[in-house]
Amino acid sequence: LKEGSLKVMDNSAKFDESSDRFHGTKAVIATIEPELKAKLQKASIDAYRALRVCDYGRVDLRLTETGEVYVIEVNASCYLEEQSEFATAAAAHGLPYPQLVNKIAELAVERWKHRSRAQKRRKKARTAAATG
Repeated sequence: LKEGSLKVMDNSAKFDESSDRFHGTKAVIATIEPELKAKLQKASIDAYRALRVCDYGRVDLRLTETGEVYVIEVNASCYLEEQSEFATAAAAHGLPYPQLVNKIAELAVERWKHRSRAQKRRKKARTAAATG
């Protein structure tokens, strides 16, 4: 980026190929120590579960120079195109795009089946309680 430019990125940095910000911004897979990785994963999973996100989502974090972790955003329906950060991160961890999309679909189907079974159990319990 140009000297003195803002360090806050907008949509042009991600989507406008004619923008200096687009060409000056690069997403990379960071190499981090296992202890820090565990800390970041815990913060992400805690935020994901606290907001009851289903199937897939992206948690944006910020790490201070002193090692404090801040959850900036939980995106329960993040951009899923093949070149997206989400898909790139999955690929970096051994999950190519076609398998990623299939896995998300499988998780949704499994959640639906589980929910359907739970609804049937609740209905059966209500019927049993009503008939005494």
